[in-house]
Amino acid sequence: MTHNLPLRLRWGAAAVSACTLLAAVVSPQTEWRPAGPFGGPAEVILTQAESGHLWAAARNGLLFRSTNGGARWHRVAFPLELNCTLHALLSPASDPPRLFAGISPRHPGASGLYTTPANGLRWDPVEAFLGRQVWSLAEFPGQPGIIAAGADDGVYLSRDGGKAWSRISPAGNADLAPVVALAFHPADSRVLYAGTTHLPWRTTDGGATWQSIHHGMLDDSDVFAIHVDPEEPSRILASACSGMYRSTDGGSRWVRLAGSADASYRTYAITQSPGDPNLVFAGTSHGLLRSANGGAAWRKVLNGPVKSIAFDRGNPARVYTAGGTGIHVSDDAGNSFAPSTAGFAARSTVSLAAAAGSLWTASAYDARGGLFQSLDGIAWRQTSGPALLAIASDPANPARLFGITSRSLHTSPDGGRTWTTLPAPAAMLHGLAVLPAPVAANGPAARKSAASRTSRKGSAKRLPRQKGRGARRRGAPRTAPAPARIPAGGIELWLATSKGLYKSGTGADPWSPLPVPSFEGRPVTFLAFDGARLMATTGKAAAVTSDRGRSWIPLPPPAEGAEWYQLAARGGAILAATSHGLFRAPGPGLPWERTSGSMGSDTATAVVFHATRPDVAFAARLGRVFASVDGGVNWRALPDGDLDQASVHSLVVMPGQPHLLYALAYGRGVYRIDWEKP
Repeated sequence: MTHNLPLRLRWGAAAVSACTLLAAVVSPQTEWRPAGPFGGPAEVILTQAESGHLWAAARNGLLFRSTNGGARWHRVAFPLELNCTLHALLSPASDPPRLFAGISPRHPGASGLYTTPANGLRWDPVEAFLGRQVWSLAEFPGQPGIIAAGADDGVYLSRDGGKAWSRISPAGNADLAPVVALAFHPADSRVLYAGTTHLPWRTTDGGATWQSIHHGMLDDSDVFAIHVDPEEPSRILASACSGMYRSTDGGSRWVRLAGSADASYRTYAITQSPGDPNLVFAGTSHGLLRSANGGAAWRKVLNGPVKSIAFDRGNPARVYTAGGTGIHVSDDAGNSFAPSTAGFAARSTVSLAAAAGSLWTASAYDARGGLFQSLDGIAWRQTSGPALLAIASDPANPARLFGITSRSLHTSPDGGRTWTTLPAPAAMLHGLAVLPAPVAANGPAARKSAASRTSRKGSAKRLPRQKGRGARRRGAPRTAPAPARIPAGGIELWLATSKGLYKSGTGADPWSPLPVPSFEGRPVTFLAFDGARLMATTGKAAAVTSDRGRSWIPLPPPAEGAEWYQLAARGGAILAATSHGLFRAPGPGLPWERTSGSMGSDTATAVVFHATRPDVAFAARLGRVFASVDGGVNWRALPDGDLDQASVHSLVVMPGQPHLLYALAYGRGVYRIDWEKP
């Protein structure tokens, strides 16, 4: 049987080495555990009082914690993960210790500030920031409990560790908002510096009055970070979209720092080493810069955008960074860095499938290529292939792969090492299936095979090249290679698109539309082949064909108003994942029955049969995955583990690992479980 498993979801970089092996030690698991590929962009890095304890956050609100200096990361559930933009983390000196997270929530009424005990097990919204966004946080080092928050509408201050807050910036000053950077004077809590999207500000009287302090800065500079020298408070560093600046008079005048071509780039972060005031680091859009002489000269020590910098509080020579290429750590005061990725899964993974004996997943927005391959579900190799939304292999030649992005079709003849673009219909591509081509007794495939046998019987000599009109002259330009063509024999390619179904052909037009009467011209959002039948859905309708599209059996809706997500079939049974739950029918056109067990009527987001065991099936609903060993009649929930509250869009079993089930969690990467363990 051929298994063409679609990667398509229903929603529309530096690494370890050149080959980018991203690995984690994974033992047999009785509950869900992250499987990678680890890495991805990080927005904030924060160290805590205890050496080796730190937090990291992705921009989308995913939070991770490490207690061993970044050797291993563990995700910490955050109420608004994937539903906010996370801007800032703060771990102030307090007893008991607490953590604050400043965010821009997607929901207008949500709070922009959350707080938790240091373990992150329970998060509470801060009511003072309901309906607001919090972009920056700072604590006064001279007295525990004094905290400032920079919001979308100004500056707020708490004097009791974050329980009560008061606004200390004028409500009518639109230029003093949003506040994206904050820093206290180390000895005077009345002096506070604020960076906005239009230059910096200062108060010297606890917020009663504010002054714009931009003399020497380029006009309209976004000030992303402000650092006050703890030993010489009159010396201040600031980072902006126009580069980096230094003031020696408490911010009244600024001098732009140069010393390197990279010093003029957009600079997100700037700070001093706590162990050496002359050692300065700046995170720019092009990399991390290091200066050993207070900013007079700079050297790039890390490539890629750097958004945040932190130092181990027990070992200042250990430096951490967060940025577009992930988390990095240095143990030599920032002279060299190594990636810190194990367990940190922040890639925008959009797909998951098994093909050609490998597991494949794709990450959107990955600068070095978004396609990852794993032979064992543990170690991943980042390839140069495109971020494919679906992938399938040739039934007769598994090394020949086909994949789609939303706008293009690609093929690989060598198991994914190289990819070529093929012609595709002028439409958005949603799904892909590869079928063995039908062989007629006197059809083209049969004639081609006969011709091939005849040619092998004849002479293998190559005729000498003719000299004359048709020969290319020495030095004449070579003819450009012909564009790649849709394979003419052995297979059929099927595409689900925004304009319906298409099948590959052999004529002048490589694609033929295949209308499905019950679809009424709607976009086809899902396509799968179980070895005997093609199944397709539009969201509002579903149909099955056993004769390659010559006739279609429309599937009756399992419930009024239900939206179709995925279909799976084995033998006579069909399973349907819909907005009204999971349903089973004994055959096409037969009545649907709601499945038994704990699936309930909640939205089912994914369903699939086991690759090698015909009676085993898996299905997912929000935060839970279920297994059936009787063809989808009865279901039991698999242990949650780290998959809690995840939205699962793909389920995959590799034939070579029948005891393991893989799941793609929206925004959180690939997970795996030994589903046979009790």
